[in-house]
Amino acid sequence: MEHLVKFLVFWFASYGAANIIVYSRLFQPFRYWIEFSDINNGIARTNKVAVFLSKLVNCILCSGFWVGVVFSLMFPISGNLLIDGALASAASWITYLLISDKMNGK
Repeated sequence: MEHLVKFLVFWFASYGAANIIVYSRLFQPFRYWIEFSDINNGIARTNKVAVFLSKLVNCILCSGFWVGVVFSLMFPISGNLLIDGALASAASWITYLLISDKMNGK
C-alpha cells in the first residue's frame, strides 16, 4: 500500500509541475523569454539550446520527463532516473488526455 501511495503522489505531483510549466500564466513570461530573443521585436531565437528549451517548456511530455527526473532525485520510484522520467512523462500525458477537454471547456 505504501508503494501505491508513493506512486500516486509521484504521478500527480509530476503532472501538476509539468502542467504549471507548460500551461500556467505563472511561467508564460519565462516561456516567451525562452522562445524570443528580443521581447520588443518578437525575433525568434535560432541557437540550438534556446530551440531545445523552447520545445521543452511548450511540451507536456518533454516537461513531464524532466520533472520526473528531478522528482526522482527527491523520492525515487524505481531507482532509475530514466525510468522515473518516463513514468512521469507518461503520467503527465495520460492525465492531460483525461482532463484536457475539461480544461478547455468542452
